[in-house]
Amino acid sequence: MVKLLKEDAFDGFLLKNATIDTFARFEIYAAESETTAKWSDVRSYVFDVVKGNAAPKSIKIVLGGDTERTGIENAAALFINIHFENGKVNITTGLSKRSFSLDRTDDEKWDGMVMQFLDAAGIRYTREA
Repeated sequence: MVKLLKEDAFDGFLLKNATIDTFARFEIYAAESETTAKWSDVRSYVFDVVKGNAAPKSIKIVLGGDTERTGIENAAALFINIHFENGKVNITTGLSKRSFSLDRTDDEKWDGMVMQFLDAAGIRYTREA
C-alpha cells in the first residue's frame, strides 16, 4: 500500500474509481467530462482520506492501463483491481476485449505485464490461479 499511496510506482496508470471505507465511505471517480484521471493527480487525495490512527476497513481501487502502449491489439480496456481488507491486499487484472474471442493470449500477456511491473516496483506477491 505504501508503493500505491505514498510513492510514484503506480503513477503511470489511470484511475477508474476508488472506494475507501473508514468511518464513512468515500468514492472517487474521474470528472464527469472524463472517463479517467491520472493516478498521480489523485493519489494524494486518496492518501489524505486513508491516513489516520486506524486502518481503513477496506479500500478498492481500479486502475487502467494504456492499451496503446501495451501492444495488446484486441484490448478495449485494461484493469488492475486493488482490494485491501483485513490487512491483506489482493490484486487482480482484467481485460475488456474489442471483439469476442475465446483466445486467452491477450489476458495472459496483460497478466505477465502486470507481474513484470510488480517485480520492477519491488512489490512481493503470490500468484494464484
